[in-house]
Order: sequence, then C-alpha cells, then structure tokens
Amino acid sequence: MFSAPSQPTPRRRGSSSQRDPTCGWAKASVALVEGERYEVPGASGEVRVVKPGDRLRMTWQPEGWEAPATLQLTLSESGSGKTAITAHLEKLPDAAARDEMRARWRETLDRIAAQI
Repeated sequence: MFSAPSQPTPRRRGSSSQRDPTCGWAKASVALVEGERYEVPGASGEVRVVKPGDRLRMTWQPEGWEAPATLQLTLSESGSGKTAITAHLEKLPDAAARDEMRARWRETLDRIAAQI
C-alpha cells in the first residue's frame, strides 16, 4: 500500500471531465461509471466508486498480475483555491510492484499537475 501525493494545482470548477463521464487514460478512453469494466493498454479493471470533484476508486490489474489492486484517486482542497490529487493503491502483489506503481503514479500525477 502506498500514497503518492501530487503538487497542489488550481481547481477548475465545471471542467469537461465533470460534464463527460469519460477520461483519457493511458491513451485510452475509460467510462467513469460505477460498475463498468474497462481495458486500457496493459491493464484492465472495474470502476467501483465515482464521486465527481472528490474521489475515483477502481480495480487495477496490469497484464501478468494474478489479482487486481485497488486504485483510489482523491481530490482535496489544499488552500488558495488549489486542489491536491492523491493516488493510493492497495493489494499490490509484492514490494517490486509497490515500487513500480509508486514511480508510475508519481510521474502520472506530475503530468496531470503540469497540464492544469
């Protein structure tokens, strides 16, 4: 289990991701609808919880893993009209997977912060 916080970013009210329940994910489009299964290059899973402006929780199973991990992305106010995005993964198969996912999600969150 680990959490990878991103840098706080300006919060955008009513952004397109809140109006459209799809999200560009790993160069794929994922319907952010509870109960929907998804497949992206190299991984698959199921969207479990969608709370716009607050939280996204889903299973995450890269190819080669015997069982899925649980991924939660959380938004929180960090002051001055900025929002922090945090990624938290549970049920990772081993320490090597934990280290790999920590690096991957830190990079991903940094890319998101740079685009906002």
